[in-house]
Amino acid sequence: MKIYNNYDGSSIDVIKNSLKENIIITSLKVEHNNYCHYYNFFVKNLSSSKGVVFIKNIKKSPYFIDDFQRPWFREKERWNQFECDAVKLNDDELEIEIKPYQECEISLVPRYTLEDLETFLVKLKKQKHCKIINDIVPQIIIGKTENPVTLVIARQHPGETMSSFFVEGMID
Repeated sequence: MKIYNNYDGSSIDVIKNSLKENIIITSLKVEHNNYCHYYNFFVKNLSSSKGVVFIKNIKKSPYFIDDFQRPWFREKERWNQFECDAVKLNDDELEIEIKPYQECEISLVPRYTLEDLETFLVKLKKQKHCKIINDIVPQIIIGKTENPVTLVIARQHPGETMSSFFVEGMID
């Protein structure tokens, strides 16, 4: 299997990549003396047999909750949650089964990409009650500005992608 994790936001380190055994062992990265709470990486199973990715130190994150959430994967621009039988939580590691020839992005939660934001802004620009100021940090004005205002700020922390989905749903 091949793994791609060398980018900002990946938050995992590769410990071992065994092509013979079709196993990749990773660990959450340590940042500021704590294990990260988020992980994101790309994996490609080049084999006709299943592969396995292990993420160690999963319970050492200060954000880990006992009500374990199955990770998400994206194939062909669509996010899905792994089936129950494809993911196991063993002691302090997460075990994820990768199907033969599967190529996907794996993440704790679905990523909200710049393309997602651009698509949403194009949709909003078509609506007559919306005005968008500033393309770098979009400010969306909805309705009349002389009325009382509700200010919503989202996405201050890059790993908290769910806030982008939330704000998009709230605006819709």
